[in-house]
Amino acid sequence: MFTLLEINMYALQKMVTTIGIWVVLPVLVVWLVNRKRTNDTNRKAEIMLKAIEAGVAIDPNLLKENKRVRSTKEILLNRLTAAWVTTLGSIPFIAFGITMYILLEGPSESLLLISGFGGVMLAVGIAMFFVYSSGRKMFEAEIEAESKALKNKE
Repeated sequence: MFTLLEINMYALQKMVTTIGIWVVLPVLVVWLVNRKRTNDTNRKAEIMLKAIEAGVAIDPNLLKENKRVRSTKEILLNRLTAAWVTTLGSIPFIAFGITMYILLEGPSESLLLISGFGGVMLAVGIAMFFVYSSGRKMFEAEIEAESKALKNKE
């Protein structure tokens, strides 16, 4: 019969760590985000109640959430950054796999897996460079219009 006492401490520690990472951490993140939204809404409602009591005119858009609108240029620069990160992040995986393949006498599946992961990251990075360059060409007029609007705003 299986009991908790038969589990050694290493297995118990491994189970607790796994449950903590895959269950508790995501639940905690969702709870914190919802708590922040609730606190923001409550604070705005309190301000509105005090304004109503004082007889001050209230802006009806006060409770609306202000979503940040990113410009086309900012979106493209984020894609360029992601392309550089994935491309440069793939190089150590590929270099480690190739180096260990050369230094060790026989190839192993783990070295092929590491090099393959680096190759996939490299392919994703190169694809993101293509997405950036094609997006820059496609949205050139929008980027120019946004920068003119920004200059006129100043």
